Order: sequence, then structure tokens, then C-alpha cells
Amino acid sequence: MGLLGGLLARNDELHRIGAVLDAEAFYDPANGKLFTLIAEEIRAGRRCDAVTLKVRLQNSGMLDEVGGTAYLSKLLASMVAPGLTPEYASAVRDAWLRRRLAEAAADLHHLAHGADPEKDGEAVLSETLASLSGLAAASGSALHGVMSIGDAARRAIEGYEAVHRGDPSPALLSGFAPVDNALGGFMPGHLVILGGRSRMGKTALAQQLSEGVAGRLAASGGYVLMFSQEMPSVELGGRAVAAATGFDANTLGRGEFGLHTAEGLIAAQKHLDGVPLLICDTSGLTADELVLTTQSLKARYPIRLVVIDHLQKMRLGKNADRLGTAYAIGQTTSALKDAAKRLNVAVLLLAQLGREVDRRPDPRPMLSDLAYAGEADADTVALLWRPELYHPASAPEHSGKETEESWSKRVDAWNRRRDEIRGKAEVVIAKRRGGSESTVTLAFSGATSSFSVPGIQYGNQPDDRGQWWEDAAQ
Repeated sequence: MGLLGGLLARNDELHRIGAVLDAEAFYDPANGKLFTLIAEEIRAGRRCDAVTLKVRLQNSGMLDEVGGTAYLSKLLASMVAPGLTPEYASAVRDAWLRRRLAEAAADLHHLAHGADPEKDGEAVLSETLASLSGLAAASGSALHGVMSIGDAARRAIEGYEAVHRGDPSPALLSGFAPVDNALGGFMPGHLVILGGRSRMGKTALAQQLSEGVAGRLAASGGYVLMFSQEMPSVELGGRAVAAATGFDANTLGRGEFGLHTAEGLIAAQKHLDGVPLLICDTSGLTADELVLTTQSLKARYPIRLVVIDHLQKMRLGKNADRLGTAYAIGQTTSALKDAAKRLNVAVLLLAQLGREVDRRPDPRPMLSDLAYAGEADADTVALLWRPELYHPASAPEHSGKETEESWSKRVDAWNRRRDEIRGKAEVVIAKRRGGSESTVTLAFSGATSSFSVPGIQYGNQPDDRGQWWEDAAQ
């Protein structure tokens, strides 16, 4: 009543609470109807006070339904002082949220004790998580999230000045300078999609970017959270060791150590112990489960970047069969984008392109290949491309009908192309809001399943120690 009375007295207060409340937030349905009518009148540019509202209610036959003239008088008598309207709006919304939580808890209690015998434990859990995720999304519209364009510009300028003074930039950097420049870093609230066909090395690149970001967050106490739904955590740990030391991963897996291998492994362990990167290798998570897991961990760790490997391994919502896979994937990526904004984290989502890419005359990936894999929700789309995977494995054979010269030219062309693309990878920035499209060239090592910037030496040295070990020793 105090809130509604305040709106009738000061119509301009609506813009401070309009994004926070709706009719559902009021416990008394009559108050919800009054709020809707008051908001409609104010947003239409009409003055709305007790007199004009009474006329509107009389004309619509709703005056008695909301308590009559006597109730409107009570609203005016209960009105809050100007400036307190946002606090009262928060109180109304908090009461609504608590009621919804109590309802969800009651429903969970009944379902957990078999109120619906057709639902097993997994179904009850999934339904409850979806309900709680919806509540979390609804409650994310806080008063401080609404501001004028002038205030937004002021905040942006203050951020620019802070970075100029030496404060850390909000953009998270990986240390792969060309990739960081092309992506503009990983910005809080942004959804970045890294797409590519199978075997391109999406997981390896995402892991290296994650470790790079995490290493730079160590000083500030920030964390990176990686959801590995395809590869177990230990396998990712092995890749990290191989990339850090330059040792062949297969050789390490066979236990074939060189003279200085132990030194490199010890140094790699010491280095990786200081990298604030968390790995969750639970498979088949839904978007709701993933978001709730992130929220839970974020209460303990200041998570700044969330990496998801990969979209096609996620379990789609319960309506996927009825509404179709494309729609369900869209709902999933939309939920991840909303979560990125709400939790103030950057999200890197890996997506696997379909086999139809391989059937094209030119299999180089394009933005349209992600049309049904979150492209519309993404702030940035990067596509990983390694042309050597499409180069014939063996030299062309003599057709029997061609001349030796013709066949020799074809073999020479095959050799030149093989040498040109061997170990070459491209990160194609196919979409970037607020930036330009570009292509970054990287080098790929199959022995260590790792990427590097061309011109920087990685890999085993003659004494069986990697470049990383040499740098660490210095």
C-alpha cells in the first residue's frame, strides 16, 4: 500500500522500479491489478493520481473489485516518502521471492516422497533445478541494474580512466597476444563460441586459453571454471603437463622418461599448482544444472571465466523432443548468455560443427555453420581450422594414362601444399560485436596437443627439456 501510494503521489518514481516489479510480485491480487493500471497510465504519458485512477477503475468496472474509493484513500494515507520507493519495491520483491522459494521447497518435499510415482529421482531433480534457475533469472533484475544512458556512459568513462591509471582491465587475457587482440579479451557478461569440426583441437586450444587467463588471475585471486563433459580431468591434466614441458604426451603415457624428464615434470607440477583453474568433468549437464553449479562454486571461488566443452555434450531441456533440437539448443545458449550477464562472468562455449561441412568443396568453416548452435546469442564467434586435416595423406598415384611430367607436377604440388599447411592452424573471428572480423594464424603440435604463436620456439630441446623448462630455470 505504501509503495502504490508513493507512485500515485510521484509518478516519476516508476522509472526507478518498473524493471523490478510486475503484478505477480504483489501478494494481494488487487494490489497487483492496481500496479498494472498505474504503470499503464504513467507509461502512456498520462497523469495518474487517486482521482484519475478512480475514473479509470469506474470506467472499467473494477473499482469495487480493488476495494472501492475507501481503499484508494488508504493508499494515499500509506504513501512512502519520495526516495524510499525503491526500498519498498525491493521489500515487495523479496517477499515474493521468499514465497516462491517456499512453494518450490514444498513441491520438492512432496515429489521427493513419491507424490508423482511417474517421476524418478532424476526427473524430480531436473524439474527442481529448472524451477530454481527460473527464479534465479527472475530475481536477477535488481534496482541497481537500471540506469540512465548518462550514468552508463559515466561508468564506462570511469572504467577507461581506471585502466589508464594502471588498474587491471576487465577484459581477461590469455597471453596468446594475437588471439587476445582478435577477441578483445574475454569480457564479463559476454558469450564467446569456439566452433570447429572434430579433431581440430578445440579442447586443446580452450584449455590453453583457460590456463593463460587463470595464470593472470592468480595475483588477483580470480578463478577459471572449466566444464569438461567429454574428457576426464586427469586427461586434461596430462595435456597441461605435455604443453608446459614440451614433452611428447604419448611418450609420457608409456613411462618413457629421458634424463631430465623428472626435472621438467617437477617444475610443471609446481607451476600448475599455482594456476587457479577448476575442472568439473560431470557429463550431460543441462544449462540449468551448469548455471547452478557455477553459482554454487562462485560463492566459494571468485570465478571470472567459465569454459564449457562442449555444447553438443550438454543435455537439452525436457521440451527438446517436443520443440525440436534446434529450438532446445537456442534455449540453452540463450540461458548461458543470460547467466554470463547475471553472474558477471565471461563464458567460452565450444561447439562442434556438423559433418555437412566436410561435404563442401571448400570445408573451411563459416559463421552460417553455427546457425543452429548459438550464433545469434554469441557476442563473439571464433572458428578453428586446420587445413592439414583435409590434405590427402599420401601423394597422388600415377593414373597410368598421364605422362611422367604431368604426374611429377601433381606430386610436386602435393608436396608444396603439405609443407605449406603442416602444423598450421587458423582462428577465424567470424563475428565480434564491437570489433572487426579477422584471422589469427597459430602453430599446432600433435605431439603435445598444443598451440603456439609462430616464431616462438616450443617443444623438446636436444637435452630433452622443453622451452618452458628453460624459461622456468632462468
